Amino acid sequence: MVIFAAVKFEKENPVPEVLPQVKVKVKESEEVTEEAVTATVKRALNFYSSIQAHDGHWPGDYGGPMFLLPGLVITLSITGALNAVLSDEHKKEKILALLEFRMIFL
Repeated sequence: MVIFAAVKFEKENPVPEVLPQVKVKVKESEEVTEEAVTATVKRALNFYSSIQAHDGHWPGDYGGPMFLLPGLVITLSITGALNAVLSDEHKKEKILALLEFRMIFL
């Protein structure tokens, strides 16, 4: 999902200039030049600007409940704190929210 959104916005927001690729992998004996750092930062800014929506957000950048909730439930289950932290009403609301979230992205 994230990749498709990024590709879509990258096509809609073309990068204004193509910056030259500068060697960024340096050995301990090599010195990092200001030119290399500046070019790398500009390329990064151009890239992230190109995949940013017009209202300022990055579509699909965070999975929200689908990303965090499984870890929370597993941790609370293992520690025996599931029922102490999540009431029956919380559980019911979270199930409804997950179903709604799933329906939006089907």
